[in-house]
Order: sequence, then C-alpha cells, then structure tokens
Amino acid sequence: MSKVKIDEVLMFQPSPEMLDRFDNGIEFRPSHARRPWAMLRFVELKKFLVLLAILQERDSNQRCSPPQEVDMMWHHFISDDTRAYTDFCNTYLGGYIHHQAGGNYPKENLVALAIELRIQLDPRFWAPPRFGVQCG
Repeated sequence: MSKVKIDEVLMFQPSPEMLDRFDNGIEFRPSHARRPWAMLRFVELKKFLVLLAILQERDSNQRCSPPQEVDMMWHHFISDDTRAYTDFCNTYLGGYIHHQAGGNYPKENLVALAIELRIQLDPRFWAPPRFGVQCG
C-alpha cells in the first residue's frame, strides 16, 4: 500500500505569502493576476510530486523532470521554506523527495500513471514542448 496521501496532497494549500514571494521574484504580470498563476503552477507541482513519489515507491531509481514552469515552482517551494517543503514531503508523500535534474522515466509512462491514478494534468503545462524540460 502506498504511503502517498494523494487526496490530502491535492487539497494542500500553500501559504499566500509563499505564492506572493514566487510572484514577486519571477512574474511580470499585473498584480491581480500573479497569485492565481502561481497557484496554478503549485497545483501542477503537487500532481507531479505525487506521481514522482509513487514512481519512487515502485522503483527508487526512477527520476523524471516536470515541465519548466512547474520546475520553477519546485525550486521556489524548496528554497522559500525548506522546513515547510520537508514537512510537506514527510507528511503527505511518505518521505523527502529530492530534486534531481534530468530523468530516465519515459514521459508517456508518467502520463499513463496520472491516468491510472485519475490525476488530471493541465495541458497548459504538460503538453509538448513544455513537458520534460531539463532543469539545470
């Protein structure tokens, strides 16, 4: 049985301050549009982390990369409040999820896993060519 608490992960809400700090550091959108766009990225990050955690439960050597916009939010979540990220992973994902660049897992298999788990990926982030951009 999986240690990943899928429903709880998907319901988890980040702090508004964390979203604002992401927006202030990266986005150049009008202020009324910043937080919703950051929240969309965070929602897709949660989905990716669920998929990655389950993949790593099945095979600890699995690595994969999220879309670039999602990866930016992952970097921000880790660096903005390392303790909150660590607590999130330990509480909802069964342990700390390390950020590793690159990946060896076929992207179509990640999408198939999302379908298997009934996790709907937002095509604004997950459709090619965005999907699977390597971070560095």
